[in-house]
Amino acid sequence: MLNWILIIELVLLAVLGVMGVIGMFIGKQDPDDPVYRFTTTFWREFLWPPKVMSIDSPRIVAPAAGAAADDGGGARRSSGARGAAAA
Repeated sequence: MLNWILIIELVLLAVLGVMGVIGMFIGKQDPDDPVYRFTTTFWREFLWPPKVMSIDSPRIVAPAAGAAADDGGGARRSSGARGAAAA
């Protein structure tokens, strides 16, 4: 089963590689072509994935659903920069 998954992945990457080469030729004539945009975006994100930002950190915990509704006149503030500025 694992061999089939690997084969399917390799075939998909090969097809997308061929589309990337075709997209380069299309992009020289029409940079707004959807095939060119898709292939360049795919390969850019596949080869160079975006860096994780601090907002994506799993250590940051979102406030409880009741905490936002039960403000209590501003008694509860976050410890972030916005909370310090608002206090």
